[in-house]
Amino acid sequence: MQTKRGVPTLISRGFILGIALSLTLVLQPTASGLQTGILTGNLVVAVSGQVEIHRASWHNPNTSSRLSIGEIVQPGDLILIDPDEHVTILCADSSVIQLDSMNQVVRCQNDPAGPLITWRGGSLTNIQRRGDLRRFEQMPYLISPRNTRLLTNTPEIRWSPLADAHCYDVQLLSGGEVRWEQKRITATAVTTPPLEPGYYIVTITPNDSAGNPIDVPNDPIPQRFQILSSDESEAIQDLQNTLTTASAANGMPADVLDYQLVIYYTQQELYTDAIDTLQTLLPFNIYDTEEPAPAQTFPLETLAGSPAPYLHLGELYKAVSLPVETLTSFEVALAVALEHNDEEAIAIARAHLAQLTTVRDDAMAFYRQAIGFYDRVGDDSNSLNLRQRCLTVGSEEECAPRE
Repeated sequence: MQTKRGVPTLISRGFILGIALSLTLVLQPTASGLQTGILTGNLVVAVSGQVEIHRASWHNPNTSSRLSIGEIVQPGDLILIDPDEHVTILCADSSVIQLDSMNQVVRCQNDPAGPLITWRGGSLTNIQRRGDLRRFEQMPYLISPRNTRLLTNTPEIRWSPLADAHCYDVQLLSGGEVRWEQKRITATAVTTPPLEPGYYIVTITPNDSAGNPIDVPNDPIPQRFQILSSDESEAIQDLQNTLTTASAANGMPADVLDYQLVIYYTQQELYTDAIDTLQTLLPFNIYDTEEPAPAQTFPLETLAGSPAPYLHLGELYKAVSLPVETLTSFEVALAVALEHNDEEAIAIARAHLAQLTTVRDDAMAFYRQAIGFYDRVGDDSNSLNLRQRCLTVGSEEECAPRE
Protein backbone atom coordinates (compact mmCIF):
# COMPACT_ATOMS: atom_id res chain seq x y z
CA MET A 1 0.00 0.00 0.00
CA GLN A 2 2.19 2.83 -1.31
CA THR A 3 1.02 6.41 -1.58
CA LYS A 4 0.04 7.70 -5.00
CA ARG A 5 2.71 10.38 -4.57
CA GLY A 6 5.56 10.94 -2.18
CA VAL A 7 4.85 11.96 1.42
CA PRO A 8 7.35 14.21 3.24
CA THR A 9 9.10 12.41 6.08
CA LEU A 10 8.67 15.35 8.48
CA ILE A 11 5.08 14.53 9.42
CA SER A 12 3.90 15.52 12.89
CA ARG A 13 2.86 12.63 15.10
CA GLY A 14 -0.42 13.19 16.84
CA PHE A 15 -3.42 11.50 18.31
CA ILE A 16 -4.63 8.08 17.26
CA LEU A 17 -7.50 8.59 14.87
CA GLY A 18 -10.06 6.28 13.33
CA ILE A 19 -13.35 7.07 11.66
CA ALA A 20 -15.11 4.95 14.22
CA LEU A 21 -12.69 4.43 17.10
CA SER A 22 -14.79 5.76 19.94
CA LEU A 23 -17.77 8.00 19.39
CA THR A 24 -17.89 9.20 22.98
CA LEU A 25 -17.91 12.87 22.06
CA VAL A 26 -17.83 15.88 24.37
CA LEU A 27 -18.48 19.59 23.91
CA GLN A 28 -15.74 22.04 24.85
CA PRO A 29 -17.18 25.56 24.53
CA THR A 30 -14.92 27.30 27.07
CA ALA A 31 -11.68 29.18 26.51
CA SER A 32 -9.60 26.62 28.39
CA GLY A 33 -8.67 24.77 25.19
CA LEU A 34 -9.03 21.14 24.30
CA GLN A 35 -8.23 18.63 26.98
CA THR A 36 -5.64 15.88 26.56
CA GLY A 37 -6.95 13.07 24.38
CA ILE A 38 -9.76 15.13 22.83
CA LEU A 39 -9.78 15.63 19.08
CA THR A 40 -11.51 18.31 17.04
CA GLY A 41 -14.41 17.08 14.93
CA ASN A 42 -13.31 18.38 11.52
CA LEU A 43 -15.65 16.77 8.99
CA VAL A 44 -14.84 15.99 5.35
CA VAL A 45 -17.95 17.17 3.48
CA ALA A 46 -16.87 17.04 -0.19
CA VAL A 47 -14.30 15.01 -2.12
CA SER A 48 -13.65 15.25 -5.86
CA GLY A 49 -11.28 12.69 -7.36
CA GLN A 50 -9.26 9.87 -5.81
CA VAL A 51 -7.95 11.86 -2.88
CA GLU A 52 -5.87 10.07 -0.26
CA ILE A 53 -4.92 10.76 3.36
CA HIS A 54 -1.88 10.08 5.49
CA ARG A 55 -2.84 10.28 9.17
CA ALA A 56 -0.54 12.17 11.52
CA SER A 57 -0.39 9.05 13.71
CA TRP A 58 0.97 6.83 10.91
CA HIS A 59 4.75 6.56 11.32
CA ASN A 60 5.41 5.02 7.92
CA PRO A 61 5.62 8.00 5.52
CA ASN A 62 5.07 5.90 2.39
CA THR A 63 1.47 4.95 3.16
CA SER A 64 -1.95 6.43 2.58
CA SER A 65 -5.61 5.46 2.26
CA ARG A 66 -8.61 6.74 0.32
CA LEU A 67 -10.33 9.80 1.76
CA SER A 68 -14.11 9.89 1.61
CA ILE A 69 -17.01 12.05 2.72
CA GLY A 70 -17.96 11.74 6.38
CA GLU A 71 -14.48 11.09 7.72
CA ILE A 72 -13.04 13.05 10.64
CA VAL A 73 -9.63 14.63 10.08
CA GLN A 74 -7.19 16.28 12.47
CA PRO A 75 -4.62 19.07 12.24
CA GLY A 76 -1.42 17.46 10.98
CA ASP A 77 -3.19 14.89 8.79
CA LEU A 78 -1.78 15.14 5.25
CA ILE A 79 -4.27 15.28 2.36
CA LEU A 80 -2.79 14.08 -0.96
CA ILE A 81 -4.47 15.91 -3.83
CA ASP A 82 -3.78 16.08 -7.56
CA PRO A 83 -4.27 19.44 -9.31
CA ASP A 84 -7.69 18.43 -10.66
CA GLU A 85 -8.95 17.18 -7.28
CA HIS A 86 -10.69 19.02 -4.45
CA VAL A 87 -11.58 18.55 -0.76
CA THR A 88 -13.89 20.61 1.47
CA ILE A 89 -13.60 20.34 5.25
CA LEU A 90 -16.18 21.66 7.72
CA CYS A 91 -14.07 22.50 10.76
CA ALA A 92 -15.17 21.93 14.33
CA ASP A 93 -16.09 25.60 14.74
CA SER A 94 -18.25 25.51 11.55
CA SER A 95 -15.66 27.38 9.49
CA VAL A 96 -14.83 25.88 6.08
CA ILE A 97 -11.48 25.21 4.38
CA GLN A 98 -10.95 24.25 0.75
CA LEU A 99 -8.00 22.09 -0.33
CA ASP A 100 -7.17 21.97 -4.04
CA SER A 101 -3.43 21.51 -4.44
CA MET A 102 -0.94 18.74 -3.76
CA ASN A 103 -0.01 17.51 -0.29
CA GLN A 104 -1.77 19.91 2.03
CA VAL A 105 -1.76 19.50 5.81
CA VAL A 106 -5.13 20.02 7.53
CA ARG A 107 -5.08 23.44 9.22
CA CYS A 108 -8.44 24.12 10.86
CA GLN A 109 -7.97 27.11 13.18
CA ASN A 110 -10.84 26.20 15.58
CA ASP A 111 -10.87 29.08 18.05
CA PRO A 112 -11.09 27.38 21.51
CA ALA A 113 -13.05 30.36 22.84
CA GLY A 114 -16.02 29.44 20.67
CA PRO A 115 -18.30 26.41 20.51
CA LEU A 116 -16.53 23.39 19.05
CA ILE A 117 -17.63 19.92 18.04
CA THR A 118 -14.98 17.70 19.58
CA TRP A 119 -14.09 14.05 19.32
CA ARG A 120 -12.64 12.03 22.18
CA GLY A 121 -9.83 9.77 21.03
CA GLY A 122 -10.50 6.13 21.78
CA SER A 123 -9.40 2.63 20.97
CA LEU A 124 -10.50 -0.02 18.55
CA THR A 125 -10.63 -2.39 21.51
CA ASN A 126 -13.51 -0.55 23.22
CA ILE A 127 -15.97 -3.13 21.92
CA GLN A 128 -17.77 -5.78 23.92
CA ARG A 129 -19.16 -8.97 22.43
CA ARG A 130 -22.78 -9.37 23.51
CA GLY A 131 -23.06 -13.14 23.58
CA ASP A 132 -25.44 -15.22 21.51
CA LEU A 133 -27.23 -12.87 19.11
CA ARG A 134 -30.00 -15.45 18.68
CA ARG A 135 -31.21 -14.55 22.16
CA PHE A 136 -32.56 -11.29 20.72
CA GLU A 137 -34.75 -13.23 18.28
CA GLN A 138 -36.59 -14.84 21.20
CA MET A 139 -37.98 -11.68 22.78
CA PRO A 140 -39.52 -8.31 21.87
CA TYR A 141 -36.42 -6.23 22.56
CA LEU A 142 -36.53 -2.45 22.86
CA ILE A 143 -35.25 -0.70 19.71
CA SER A 144 -35.76 2.91 20.74
CA PRO A 145 -35.23 4.88 22.91
CA ARG A 146 -32.52 2.73 24.43
CA ASN A 147 -29.61 3.83 26.64
CA THR A 148 -29.91 7.39 25.38
CA ARG A 149 -30.77 10.93 26.38
CA LEU A 150 -33.77 12.57 24.75
CA LEU A 151 -34.72 16.14 23.90
CA THR A 152 -38.41 15.29 23.54
CA ASN A 153 -40.56 14.43 26.55
CA THR A 154 -43.03 12.42 24.44
CA PRO A 155 -40.85 9.65 22.99
CA GLU A 156 -42.07 6.96 20.63
CA ILE A 157 -41.34 3.55 22.18
CA ARG A 158 -40.41 1.02 19.46
CA TRP A 159 -39.65 -2.67 19.85
CA SER A 160 -39.05 -5.74 17.70
CA PRO A 161 -42.00 -8.03 16.91
CA LEU A 162 -42.31 -11.51 18.40
CA ALA A 163 -43.78 -14.10 16.05
CA ASP A 164 -46.18 -15.62 18.59
CA ALA A 165 -47.33 -12.37 20.17
CA HIS A 166 -50.88 -11.09 19.64
CA CYS A 167 -50.36 -7.85 21.59
CA TYR A 168 -47.98 -6.20 24.04
CA ASP A 169 -48.08 -4.46 27.43
CA VAL A 170 -45.62 -1.57 27.92
CA GLN A 171 -44.60 -0.03 31.22
CA LEU A 172 -42.30 2.87 32.08
CA LEU A 173 -40.73 2.70 35.54
CA SER A 174 -38.87 5.45 37.37
CA GLY A 175 -37.64 5.33 40.93
CA GLY A 176 -39.06 1.83 41.27
CA GLU A 177 -42.60 2.95 40.45
CA VAL A 178 -44.75 2.59 37.36
CA ARG A 179 -45.05 6.08 35.84
CA TRP A 180 -47.00 5.11 32.72
CA GLU A 181 -48.35 1.98 31.11
CA GLN A 182 -50.47 0.88 28.20
CA LYS A 183 -51.87 -2.61 27.65
CA ARG A 184 -52.98 -4.69 24.68
CA ILE A 185 -50.99 -2.77 22.05
CA THR A 186 -51.27 -4.60 18.74
CA ALA A 187 -48.56 -2.50 17.00
CA THR A 188 -44.84 -2.48 17.83
CA ALA A 189 -44.70 1.22 18.67
CA VAL A 190 -46.48 3.62 20.98
CA THR A 191 -46.02 7.31 21.83
CA THR A 192 -46.04 8.30 25.47
CA PRO A 193 -47.78 11.28 27.03
CA PRO A 194 -45.51 14.08 28.33
CA LEU A 195 -42.99 12.66 30.81
CA GLU A 196 -41.22 14.39 33.68
CA PRO A 197 -37.41 14.78 33.45
CA GLY A 198 -35.50 11.78 34.74
CA TYR A 199 -34.52 8.20 33.97
CA TYR A 200 -37.01 5.58 32.80
CA ILE A 201 -36.81 1.82 32.42
CA VAL A 202 -38.97 0.16 29.76
CA THR A 203 -40.61 -3.25 30.16
CA ILE A 204 -42.33 -4.94 27.21
CA THR A 205 -44.52 -7.98 27.88
CA PRO A 206 -45.80 -10.01 24.89
CA ASN A 207 -49.24 -11.64 25.20
CA ASP A 208 -50.84 -14.52 23.32
CA SER A 209 -54.26 -14.39 21.65
CA ALA A 210 -55.94 -15.13 25.01
CA GLY A 211 -54.18 -12.15 26.63
CA ASN A 212 -51.82 -14.31 28.68
CA PRO A 213 -48.17 -13.23 29.07
CA ILE A 214 -45.69 -15.20 26.95
CA ASP A 215 -42.60 -16.41 28.81
CA VAL A 216 -39.53 -14.99 27.03
CA PRO A 217 -35.88 -14.33 28.04
CA ASN A 218 -35.06 -10.99 29.60
CA ASP A 219 -33.14 -8.43 27.58
CA PRO A 220 -29.55 -8.77 28.88
CA ILE A 221 -28.96 -5.03 28.42
CA PRO A 222 -30.67 -2.42 30.64
CA GLN A 223 -33.45 -0.72 28.68
CA ARG A 224 -33.21 2.82 30.02
CA PHE A 225 -33.52 6.35 28.67
CA GLN A 226 -33.32 9.85 30.12
CA ILE A 227 -35.70 12.76 29.60
CA LEU A 228 -33.72 15.99 29.90
CA SER A 229 -34.90 19.01 31.82
CA SER A 230 -36.17 21.99 29.84
CA ASP A 231 -33.01 23.94 30.74
CA GLU A 232 -30.76 21.14 29.49
CA SER A 233 -32.76 20.76 26.28
CA GLU A 234 -32.73 24.49 25.58
CA ALA A 235 -28.95 24.72 26.12
CA ILE A 236 -28.33 21.85 23.70
CA GLN A 237 -30.70 23.28 21.10
CA ASP A 238 -29.24 26.78 21.40
CA LEU A 239 -25.72 25.51 20.74
CA GLN A 240 -27.03 23.29 17.94
CA ASN A 241 -28.61 26.35 16.31
CA THR A 242 -25.37 28.31 16.66
CA LEU A 243 -23.34 25.60 14.90
CA THR A 244 -25.82 24.87 12.11
CA THR A 245 -26.48 28.57 11.44
CA ALA A 246 -22.75 29.16 11.02
CA SER A 247 -22.43 26.14 8.73
CA ALA A 248 -25.39 27.23 6.61
CA ALA A 249 -23.92 30.72 6.33
CA ASN A 250 -20.78 29.08 4.91
CA GLY A 251 -22.81 27.46 2.14
CA MET A 252 -23.15 23.95 3.51
CA PRO A 253 -26.02 21.96 1.89
CA ALA A 254 -28.85 20.33 3.84
CA ASP A 255 -27.35 16.83 3.94
CA VAL A 256 -24.09 18.20 5.36
CA LEU A 257 -25.99 20.11 8.04
CA ASP A 258 -27.84 16.90 8.93
CA TYR A 259 -24.61 14.94 9.16
CA GLN A 260 -23.10 17.63 11.36
CA LEU A 261 -26.17 17.21 13.57
CA VAL A 262 -25.54 13.46 13.72
CA ILE A 263 -22.08 14.10 15.15
CA TYR A 264 -23.42 16.76 17.51
CA TYR A 265 -26.22 14.48 18.75
CA THR A 266 -23.68 11.70 19.31
CA GLN A 267 -21.50 14.06 21.28
CA GLN A 268 -24.48 14.89 23.50
CA GLU A 269 -25.38 11.18 23.95
CA LEU A 270 -28.62 11.80 22.06
CA TYR A 271 -28.15 8.45 20.34
CA THR A 272 -31.75 7.98 19.25
CA ASP A 273 -31.78 11.37 17.52
CA ALA A 274 -28.40 10.61 15.94
CA ILE A 275 -29.51 7.21 14.61
CA ASP A 276 -32.82 8.53 13.27
CA THR A 277 -31.13 11.46 11.52
CA LEU A 278 -28.34 9.32 10.07
CA GLN A 279 -30.81 6.75 8.72
CA THR A 280 -32.50 9.48 6.65
CA LEU A 281 -29.16 10.11 4.89
CA LEU A 282 -28.54 6.47 3.95
CA PRO A 283 -30.10 4.50 1.08
CA PHE A 284 -31.73 1.83 3.21
CA ASN A 285 -33.14 1.29 6.67
CA ILE A 286 -31.53 -1.45 8.68
CA TYR A 287 -34.95 -2.83 9.65
CA ASP A 288 -36.36 -2.82 6.11
CA THR A 289 -33.89 -5.11 4.35
CA GLU A 290 -31.84 -8.23 4.96
CA GLU A 291 -29.40 -7.33 2.19
CA PRO A 292 -26.48 -5.11 3.35
CA ALA A 293 -25.30 -4.36 -0.19
CA PRO A 294 -27.33 -1.46 -1.69
CA ALA A 295 -24.84 1.23 -0.72
CA GLN A 296 -22.09 -0.37 -2.81
CA THR A 297 -23.66 1.05 -5.98
CA PHE A 298 -23.26 4.69 -4.87
CA PRO A 299 -20.14 6.70 -5.82
CA LEU A 300 -17.53 7.24 -3.12
CA GLU A 301 -17.98 11.01 -3.59
CA THR A 302 -21.47 10.74 -2.06
CA LEU A 303 -22.30 10.19 1.59
CA ALA A 304 -24.35 7.08 0.72
CA GLY A 305 -21.34 5.57 -1.08
CA SER A 306 -18.82 6.31 1.68
CA PRO A 307 -18.03 3.74 4.39
CA ALA A 308 -17.80 6.48 7.06
CA PRO A 309 -21.54 6.87 7.88
CA TYR A 310 -22.00 3.09 8.13
CA LEU A 311 -19.07 2.88 10.53
CA HIS A 312 -20.68 5.72 12.49
CA LEU A 313 -24.02 3.90 12.48
CA GLY A 314 -22.33 0.80 13.86
CA GLU A 315 -20.81 2.86 16.66
CA LEU A 316 -24.21 4.35 17.47
CA TYR A 317 -25.91 0.95 17.65
CA LYS A 318 -23.01 -0.25 19.79
CA ALA A 319 -23.58 2.71 22.14
CA VAL A 320 -27.21 1.68 22.67
CA SER A 321 -26.27 -2.03 22.95
CA LEU A 322 -28.11 -3.45 19.95
CA PRO A 323 -25.75 -6.24 18.80
CA VAL A 324 -27.64 -7.40 15.71
CA GLU A 325 -27.89 -3.87 14.34
CA THR A 326 -24.25 -3.18 15.26
CA LEU A 327 -23.07 -6.28 13.42
CA THR A 328 -25.15 -5.49 10.32
CA SER A 329 -23.90 -1.88 10.17
CA PHE A 330 -20.26 -2.92 10.26
CA GLU A 331 -20.92 -5.60 7.62
CA VAL A 332 -22.36 -2.90 5.36
CA ALA A 333 -19.38 -0.63 6.13
CA LEU A 334 -16.98 -3.41 5.17
CA ALA A 335 -18.83 -4.13 1.91
CA VAL A 336 -18.77 -0.45 0.92
CA ALA A 337 -15.10 -0.03 1.91
CA LEU A 338 -14.11 -3.11 -0.11
CA GLU A 339 -16.04 -1.82 -3.12
CA HIS A 340 -14.00 1.40 -3.08
CA ASN A 341 -10.73 -0.09 -1.77
CA ASP A 342 -10.69 2.21 1.27
CA GLU A 343 -8.04 0.34 3.25
CA GLU A 344 -8.39 2.29 6.49
CA ALA A 345 -12.16 1.81 6.59
CA ILE A 346 -11.69 -1.88 5.73
CA ALA A 347 -9.34 -2.27 8.70
CA ILE A 348 -11.66 -0.42 11.08
CA ALA A 349 -14.70 -2.48 10.04
CA ARG A 350 -12.74 -5.73 10.37
CA ALA A 351 -11.45 -4.71 13.80
CA HIS A 352 -15.02 -4.25 14.99
CA LEU A 353 -16.32 -7.41 13.31
CA ALA A 354 -13.51 -9.44 14.89
CA GLN A 355 -14.93 -8.58 18.28
CA LEU A 356 -18.57 -9.06 17.32
CA THR A 357 -18.62 -12.29 15.35
CA THR A 358 -19.23 -15.55 17.19
CA VAL A 359 -17.35 -17.58 14.55
CA ARG A 360 -13.80 -17.99 15.85
CA ASP A 361 -12.11 -18.53 12.47
CA ASP A 362 -13.76 -15.38 11.11
CA ALA A 363 -12.64 -13.42 14.17
CA MET A 364 -9.02 -14.52 13.75
CA ALA A 365 -9.03 -13.61 10.05
CA PHE A 366 -10.49 -10.18 10.80
CA TYR A 367 -7.88 -9.58 13.52
CA ARG A 368 -4.98 -10.57 11.27
CA GLN A 369 -6.15 -8.35 8.43
CA ALA A 370 -6.73 -5.32 10.67
CA ILE A 371 -3.43 -5.76 12.50
CA GLY A 372 -1.67 -6.06 9.15
CA PHE A 373 -3.01 -2.68 8.05
CA TYR A 374 -1.90 -0.89 11.22
CA ASP A 375 1.52 -2.56 11.01
CA ARG A 376 1.96 -1.32 7.43
CA VAL A 377 1.03 2.30 8.19
CA GLY A 378 3.03 2.32 11.42
CA ASP A 379 0.15 2.93 13.82
CA ASP A 380 1.81 1.17 16.74
CA SER A 381 -0.89 1.90 19.31
CA ASN A 382 -3.81 0.41 17.38
CA SER A 383 -1.68 -2.50 16.22
CA LEU A 384 -0.70 -3.31 19.82
CA ASN A 385 -4.25 -2.90 21.15
CA LEU A 386 -5.67 -5.27 18.53
CA ARG A 387 -2.91 -7.82 19.13
CA GLN A 388 -3.67 -7.82 22.84
CA ARG A 389 -7.38 -8.34 22.16
CA CYS A 390 -6.64 -11.04 19.57
CA LEU A 391 -4.48 -12.93 22.08
CA THR A 392 -7.49 -13.32 24.36
CA VAL A 393 -9.01 -15.70 21.80
CA GLY A 394 -6.03 -16.98 19.80
CA SER A 395 -2.29 -17.74 19.83
CA GLU A 396 0.65 -15.55 18.75
CA GLU A 397 0.83 -17.48 15.47
CA GLU A 398 -2.89 -17.10 14.80
CA CYS A 399 -2.76 -13.34 15.44
CA ALA A 400 0.29 -12.72 13.23
CA PRO A 401 -0.61 -11.01 9.91
CA ARG A 402 -0.04 -13.11 6.80
CA GLU A 403 1.25 -11.91 3.46
